[in-house]
Amino acid sequence: MFRTGTTSLGDILNRLGYRSCSFTHGFMQTGNLKTWMDTSDRVVDDYINHWSENMRSGFRVMMNATLSTNDGPWLFFYKQFDEWYPGSKFVLTVRNSTRIHVNSEYSKGFRSNTTLKTILMQDPSKRPVVHRPFHKGLPVIDHMRLIARRYELHNAAVLEYFKGRENDLLELCVECDPEKALTDLKNFLGCPKLTGPQTFLYYCNMNFVIEKLS
Repeated sequence: MFRTGTTSLGDILNRLGYRSCSFTHGFMQTGNLKTWMDTSDRVVDDYINHWSENMRSGFRVMMNATLSTNDGPWLFFYKQFDEWYPGSKFVLTVRNSTRIHVNSEYSKGFRSNTTLKTILMQDPSKRPVVHRPFHKGLPVIDHMRLIARRYELHNAAVLEYFKGRENDLLELCVECDPEKALTDLKNFLGCPKLTGPQTFLYYCNMNFVIEKLS
C-alpha cells in the first residue's frame, strides 16, 4: 500500500539486481483506474472490463520488461502476477501501526501537518474537509477512516490469499527495524549481494519480485 516504504524497497530491489518498476502516473491517472481508495478487486475489475486492449497490452509489456514492482497501481495486481509469473515472491510492506500509516498519508501524500490526533482534538464543527478531487468535501476525519480501512482490508486480503505459502510472501516493516528488514529481505530472496549503502533509505504495501535472475 502507498506510504509504507515502497520507495525504499524499490531502491533496495534495484541494488539487489531486481530492476524495479515503481509508481506510474500514467496508469494511476487513467479515467477508469480509481486506485486512490479502491480495493484490489475493484481495480482489477476496471482492468478487465474497462481498459482498452492497448492499455492492457502496455501493462503486460511493462511487466515483462522488469524484474520487480513497487507502489501503485501494481500493488493491486498481486493475484494476477501470481498467475502470470509462477514462482514469483511477494513482499507485503506494513507500518508500525495503522495510525502511523494514516498520519504518513496526510503528511506526505497531502503535504499537510494534519494528524489523526490533531483532528480529534478539534471542535467537530470546525474540522476541515478534503479539497483534493478524490472525496472532495468529505470531512477529513472520515477520509482518514477510509485510509485506515483501505490499509487494513488490503493487508488482511493479501495475508489470506497467501495463507500457508510462507515461502512466497514476506511481511516486512521497514521502520520497525531497518537492519532486520534488510536481512529478512535478502534471506527471503536468496540474494546476499547488495551494491551501495547496506541499509534502507527511509523515506513496502504490495510489491512483487519475478524470479528471472540466473
